[in-house]
Amino acid sequence: MRDRMAFAAREVSTPQPFSWAPSQFWEGNDGTWSTFIIRVGTPAQTFRILPSTASEETWVPAPEECPVLNLPTEECGDKRGVQVFENAPSGGFMVNEVCSPANL
Repeated sequence: MRDRMAFAAREVSTPQPFSWAPSQFWEGNDGTWSTFIIRVGTPAQTFRILPSTASEETWVPAPEECPVLNLPTEECGDKRGVQVFENAPSGGFMVNEVCSPANL
């Protein structure tokens, strides 16, 4: 006769949805849309984003795009949802020693 393995009952959990409060900013180049705040990296950098409902990716602005958009860094970040980082205007995600986009 074969030995029978006893199987323990497995706990089943229901995934909880992400829930973010709106940023209270109304932005967008094709209308006014409510953005959401996310924090990325270490130390945390804060961005106002419009999450995609058609993709599983969320992008944050990069400072390299400011010259392409002909905007000074002081304006570029704010116009693209970038919050102040380390008490100074930021053009986008600032790579540092602890975190880089490749590690996200």
